[in-house]
Amino acid sequence: MTTYSTTHLRYEPDLKGEILDLVPSQFRTPTNIRALLEGLAHGTQIAEDDAFAVLISLVLDTATHDQLDRWGRIVGEQRGGLIDDDYRRFIRARMLANRTAAGYEDQLEILSLITGTDRCFIRDLAPPGYEMWFVHEEAFDDAQAGRVRRFMDGVRPAAKPLVLVEAVTGYFGPDLDPWALGFDEGLFARAL
Repeated sequence: MTTYSTTHLRYEPDLKGEILDLVPSQFRTPTNIRALLEGLAHGTQIAEDDAFAVLISLVLDTATHDQLDRWGRIVGEQRGGLIDDDYRRFIRARMLANRTAAGYEDQLEILSLITGTDRCFIRDLAPPGYEMWFVHEEAFDDAQAGRVRRFMDGVRPAAKPLVLVEAVTGYFGPDLDPWALGFDEGLFARAL
């Protein structure tokens, strides 16, 4: 038995076994009654499999291709050449951006969603600006970096300048930082 919590419906992969378990034992052995029950269960199983395949394709967690593009149109996020997994993250971030006031905590969550890392940080700079930076395993190409920058510019408060910094694990920084290699080696972070 598989249960999908996103739909609150239960998918039963073995209706034949379920039906035969419900039938009293004296009716299980006659071949004509058993054949009738198995035939009904088989047809019902096909309908259940098809219905759940359609249902699962509509849920954001499992949607792909055209269904995912429909989700993007609903929330206002264009695909722009992203693969399904990356696009799904941007859709989730757009959903969050559409329903929040974009305070610091919300912006950190959005940055975490669109960059795919939970190593995101924020700090105030000289008034009225602030800095957000994130650390991940390999640097974004220019197209990805530009998309992240545009997205964050769209959710930040208009009157507050934002410095957005991308760092790769092993960057140039203090030895106390667990992701930095120290001041004598490491890669430079970059502003997006």
